[in-house]
This record gives sequence, C-alpha cells and structure tokens, in this order.
Amino acid sequence: MAETLTIARPYAEAAFKVAKQKGKNAENLWAEQLQQLALIAKNADAADFIHNPENNAATVADLFISCLKTEDNKKDPEFENFIRLLADNHRIALLPEISVLFNQAKSEQEGVRDAIIYSAFPLTDEQKNQVLKDFEPKFGCKLKSGDVQIDKNLIGGVRVCVGDKILDASVRGRLEQMSMQLTAAS
Repeated sequence: MAETLTIARPYAEAAFKVAKQKGKNAENLWAEQLQQLALIAKNADAADFIHNPENNAATVADLFISCLKTEDNKKDPEFENFIRLLADNHRIALLPEISVLFNQAKSEQEGVRDAIIYSAFPLTDEQKNQVLKDFEPKFGCKLKSGDVQIDKNLIGGVRVCVGDKILDASVRGRLEQMSMQLTAAS
C-alpha cells in the first residue's frame, strides 16, 4: 500500500495542480471524475482488462474516458490527457490511490482535514459531529470524519487522530497520564 501511494503521489499532485489552476469548478469536476474512475479501476473485470497484455494503452485510456459521466456532459481535454498519460505509463490501476490523494490535497487547501475517531463505544452521528466540533480548535482546522473505530481498551472517552497528530481524551489516556505523573513524582 505504501509503495502504491508513493508512486501515485506525483500523479495526484500534478492533477491537483492542473485542476487548481483551472479554478474551483475544475477541482470539483476532477475530484468527481477521479472518484468515478477509481471505482471502475477497483473492479476485478476492469483490473483484468487493464493488465491484459493484448490491450494497448490507447485502448485502456479510451475505455476509461468513455466511462466518464458529468451532469452537463462537459468534457475536459486536460483530464482526458491525464488519463491517457496514466495509461501510457501503466498507472491506470493507481486511480483509487490518486483519487484519495487528490481529495486530501483539495481538503487541505480548503482547510478541512479528515479525522479518525477512536471510541470505546459506538457513536451516533450527532455525537460524532459534536466530537469533531469540540476538537476543531485543538487541531486548528475544520474536521470531517472518515471513520469511527471502536477500541474497547480506551475504557471511555475518545482519541482523535488527524494526520500524524493524536489528541487523547480517553479514560485510558488520562489514567496513563496520571500514572506517569505519579511515577515521576516518586
């Protein structure tokens, strides 16, 4: 996974740079189209088609471009060229990773970051939104949650991760903190 992300990153960055230069509408359109094609690339039949040596890069690119659907049927020639570049470099299979990285760059530019919430118990949508709202000032950005994971070891409370930053407001975290303070004091 890490290797595919490393390979996908320059493509995602280049795609985001081109879309950003074209404006907000292009960013949204590219994000939508990358997501559509990423879903197709994940399909087992599509993967077989992509990796079939009888299919040349132009055929693979044409198939993916023909799958693009937009509300107003707008075609973006630069996006199509991007897909052809991926096909020429045998990187179409990286569309899921490219889509994720593109959306991360878009969110970061908008000042929105994905958060993972670890909780000892399941959270309702209302509770999840409240946790995100409470932690936004601590992270200094708008948060959106991509995932809530149950971790019974937390005992209670939550631990919120944004990128490589972790804020622990769990009972277990507080107990460990108190233990360290007591150990240091003695």
